[in-house]
Amino acid sequence: MILSVNLSGLQLAQPELASNIEQVLRESGLEPSYLQLEVTEGAIAEQMSLGSQSLRYLQKLGIQIAIDDFGTGHSSLARLQGFPVNKLKLDRSFITALDEKAQSWQFVSAILNFARSLGLAAIAEGIETLEQERQLKALGCEYIQGYLYSPPVEAAAMGQLWGKSLLPKPLAAADQGESL
Repeated sequence: MILSVNLSGLQLAQPELASNIEQVLRESGLEPSYLQLEVTEGAIAEQMSLGSQSLRYLQKLGIQIAIDDFGTGHSSLARLQGFPVNKLKLDRSFITALDEKAQSWQFVSAILNFARSLGLAAIAEGIETLEQERQLKALGCEYIQGYLYSPPVEAAAMGQLWGKSLLPKPLAAADQGESL
């Protein structure tokens, strides 16, 4: 299971972003490979230089970087080319249209092929039905997420899903009624 965290353009611009995330990983014990940072195309366009330096460093630690809502932003492919990224997340608007428009199959297929040709993993978001899941698997989509599996959850609930807390140790112990 991967913990996905959205980063805003403001967060991406913070010079201490990488050190803050590194500290949270140390304190929580979460392996970097289980963390995925999601950045929208708009945030990339706003914070290209500083943000890409931080994300490159975090990527070297083993953290996955995903472009969220791919296909809906205003950035060019040239900008995306220079940005450290491991995954593209197809916006849910493409997925909901799978049931309604035949052309959506071509869009989703093209984005999946685009991602594969660049050596990137693809994630389809917004899966709500078994039919959407079936269609995406037929198109070869590697990862899918959505309400069909789980709604978004708070950090404490995510820790319970994983069988451990993602909160700092003293706080987690206090919440569970354990002595410090």
